[in-house]
Amino acid sequence: MDPGPNSDLNSKPLQSVEIRLANQSDIAVICQNESLAYEIPWSDKILRDCLSENYVCFLMVFQNKIIGHMIFQQVLDEIHLHNVCVLPELQNNGLGDRWLEYLEAYAKEHQIRNIILEVRVSNLIAKKLYAKRGYREIGLRKGYYQSQNGREDGLVMKARID
Repeated sequence: MDPGPNSDLNSKPLQSVEIRLANQSDIAVICQNESLAYEIPWSDKILRDCLSENYVCFLMVFQNKIIGHMIFQQVLDEIHLHNVCVLPELQNNGLGDRWLEYLEAYAKEHQIRNIILEVRVSNLIAKKLYAKRGYREIGLRKGYYQSQNGREDGLVMKARID
């Protein structure tokens, strides 16, 4: 049985991940990771637009392989987190927590006071992670996400960064 192209990632400690800014040459891999991680991934065009507009896109790299990405927008003293992705076979290894830790450190360094995000109401694992890190529910966006069955509500969460 073929263990798959990423099987070596599961067998090594993920302590030494590198985080770097994305560029246009990373789009193909980001799109591929999106397709693996999400039922309805962001399109190539949306991702390209994010890299050329006023968004920040960081990549998580392990052994020269892009294993995740994070896209957000900074507006004045607030960050709006739009997308957090970790390859499915590496989820539940603390990498989501690592992303939030990195984002919160970035916010402090740039004197940003609040981080806002939306999460699918059905994404219990992400909601639990956000709550553990101090994100609180502040609203609901009806039909915010596209899904295979139509639309799904998005829970709006916010963390105060001190």
